[in-house]
Amino acid sequence: HGCEEIDEGKTYEEYLKSEENKTAKIQVIKMDDLEGKGWERVCKSDIQISLGSPWIFREKHIKMAPMLVHSHSTDLPRYRGGASMSWMIMSRQRGSAITLFKMNEGIDAGELIIKEEFKFPRNLRTPKDYMDYTNEKLTNTLKTFINRRLRNKVGGELKLKEQNEKESSYFPRLSTKIHGWINWDWDGEDIESFVNAFSDPYDGAKTRITRNENMIIYLKKVSCIKNRERFHPFISGIIYRKYENKLYVACREKTI
Repeated sequence: HGCEEIDEGKTYEEYLKSEENKTAKIQVIKMDDLEGKGWERVCKSDIQISLGSPWIFREKHIKMAPMLVHSHSTDLPRYRGGASMSWMIMSRQRGSAITLFKMNEGIDAGELIIKEEFKFPRNLRTPKDYMDYTNEKLTNTLKTFINRRLRNKVGGELKLKEQNEKESSYFPRLSTKIHGWINWDWDGEDIESFVNAFSDPYDGAKTRITRNENMIIYLKKVSCIKNRERFHPFISGIIYRKYENKLYVACREKTI
């Protein structure tokens, strides 16, 4: 994730480096994997909190860490894996949670420490909206956890709860380049939620507008409206009206 651009117009690694230069309290350790000296240095701290880690932690890595905790902004065990905000938006799922759990060798499968449930407001549409909303809640949850551990001198027993595997779901990471193609045979509301799921901070859902493979446009904001008449499925994907700087595209029973 270090090379990914963030809101400030610089990469995540550059942002961390700028924060490191501001205060002696932050130290950036760059690691290509968990096998080198970097992970050993991290494990010298009292608590290790994983945020969006790209790695699977093996038993040997977990044993090295005094208190390895992972955070996941979903109602675990639901929506394990990557691109959780996009998957939830596609499914029009508003219920979620900030979840902290003790790391194990599974994917988002460790024993639960804290779960703070909430619902996303209906005016939130994009992954960025969801992320901004959860980041504030995540910060507060992490503060609560760290303060509890500090009061306990990073000792004592945690009250852990096993995840209910009967309710589990796992979804993989997404790539706009690979997965962002709109299928105009879908229902209009499904197309709208799909576009929302690939909107900011991503490039947008994409579609061709001619037979030319290079004629591709990216959509970040659309609306689904009812039709006065029912279109035949053959018309799906056709732009049938241009009016006041808007394009009207036919889809199953409704219009985008």
